[in-house]
Amino acid sequence: MTDYAIVKNGSTYYVVRDNTSFTASWTYSGSDSFIVYDWTANAAVASWTGTDAGPTVASFSTANNGNFGVFDATAQGQVAAWAGTDSGQPWPVPPPAGQLFKPTSAAQLQAAWQAAIAAGYILHLDPTTAITDSTPIVVPGVDFGQQPRGLNGNGASFNYTGTGAAVTLQPGPSNNNRGMALTNFHIQGNNTAGTTGLYFAVDSPVAFYKFTGRDIYVDGFGVGIRVEGNFFESLLDNMQVENCSGDGIQVADGPANTIAGIISNVTLLTPNLSRNGGYGLHLSTAKSVDVRGGSFINDVKGGIFAEQGERTIDGPNFENCGTAAITLSAAADAGCTVVNCSGSNTATFPGGPMTKLINYTGAAGGLYQAGNQMYAGTVT
Repeated sequence: MTDYAIVKNGSTYYVVRDNTSFTASWTYSGSDSFIVYDWTANAAVASWTGTDAGPTVASFSTANNGNFGVFDATAQGQVAAWAGTDSGQPWPVPPPAGQLFKPTSAAQLQAAWQAAIAAGYILHLDPTTAITDSTPIVVPGVDFGQQPRGLNGNGASFNYTGTGAAVTLQPGPSNNNRGMALTNFHIQGNNTAGTTGLYFAVDSPVAFYKFTGRDIYVDGFGVGIRVEGNFFESLLDNMQVENCSGDGIQVADGPANTIAGIISNVTLLTPNLSRNGGYGLHLSTAKSVDVRGGSFINDVKGGIFAEQGERTIDGPNFENCGTAAITLSAAADAGCTVVNCSGSNTATFPGGPMTKLINYTGAAGGLYQAGNQMYAGTVT
């Protein structure tokens, strides 16, 4: 059985087969009526009018591999034709200049996202894009040096109803997967244990360099975001991760984890990692991670837990996170600096009360702290 959809993108119509290829296209602007005719079955199988908004204006399924035609019933003429055996062209195609792409499935979004990375450009989604799908999205990297490429969601959302990771970003065969970007995107889960919203699976010996993630909203997963493997010189700006049953963000490298590698020189800028059932931020075996500003509110186990790899924490606010806002059990590189942080113990939440801002259990002399404040508790 083959599934066909007639997809309208601007003034161009595509005959899309199984969400993977298109077998015909034509351009039309107006209000005429159209039909798809199956010559093998000798019957009309779909219809629509030019005023239908789309993007999908008609769809049908068939076991026939014969000939099909699209007819303008108003003008009484054929505008497109194809055979069920035609190989087709890759779908989705990049949107026309000046237009935004609006996928309706995970498969469409993955294909367009992969195409953008392979060709070296930023794919911009229609801001009204809202996909609900149980199919995960997996996107490999390609090295374009200083050329940014990836996805700008423009506020689009992906409501994931499946298992495992909703979106996985992984490297291609090159050891220098540089310049990938993901911005303005919402990933929503269904609170299923064992799920992850956004997963960076960077297996050694390849690596991600200079990844930029900005304004990414993740909620309702077992773990919101997990970074694992070789991940260098990257920025995670305004990561909004909340209402996950486990940690908001997990960062892990080294052979003790699923994927071997090193995580180094990663900056989290003004994150909001709040209302999670685990820690807001959990570093297990990272090498050097910096946190600048942000909020950690009502995280059950604590705001930040750094088993290894926290280099600096500068300026976040912590409220009612476990029994200690920040727990440091080892120092990254030459030590850890915690400055200008504020903590507030205003209510008892599960895991609390938060009576201490910093719980340091690492080597003597490995912590420098200054300018920190704690309400209704102690700094250390």
